[in-house]
Amino acid sequence: YKGMDLLRKVENWAAPFVMVMTGILVWWAVDQAHGLGPIMSQEGKFKTIGEFMPVFIPSLTAMIGFWATLSLNMPDFTRYGKSQKEQTIGQVIALPTTMTIFSAMGILITSASAIIYGEAIWDPVDLVGKFKDPVIVAISMFTIVVATLSVNIAANVVSPANDFANAFPKYISFRTGGLITGIIGILM
Repeated sequence: YKGMDLLRKVENWAAPFVMVMTGILVWWAVDQAHGLGPIMSQEGKFKTIGEFMPVFIPSLTAMIGFWATLSLNMPDFTRYGKSQKEQTIGQVIALPTTMTIFSAMGILITSASAIIYGEAIWDPVDLVGKFKDPVIVAISMFTIVVATLSVNIAANVVSPANDFANAFPKYISFRTGGLITGIIGILM
């Protein structure tokens, strides 16, 4: 509702905060699993290519869909860049690097949870449910809320808000497009 400048400020604060908090969670998970050795020495779940392919193909398709969404949304953000160099750095260096780091962190945390709790916990909310200290639970849930809002607003609101504003520029501003998108999201 407040436009791209506020979104930029929120993202500039949220992204490093979530990265640091996830790093702390990785450190905790690796420590609780007694180091990387036990995590990396876990036996593979697929013994044959026949077991692997039915999981790999849908997973690959999901990742292509995930990256395609970001690729389609990228112009909504890069057009606010001050130069072609800024756009290139964001698309070629920043996005793939951070996504790779977050993916690796997620794999490490999930793998460590299998050692710590006897089951692989991939859902952060389920993992937070295992914590006992109320302060840690509160900080963890706040981090999940920040991550969820910052990612979903950027990925799922900006593009349709621009689409509505560009489809009917005399009647719909970016702000109104964002509100329409929010209402449609709630109805869905």
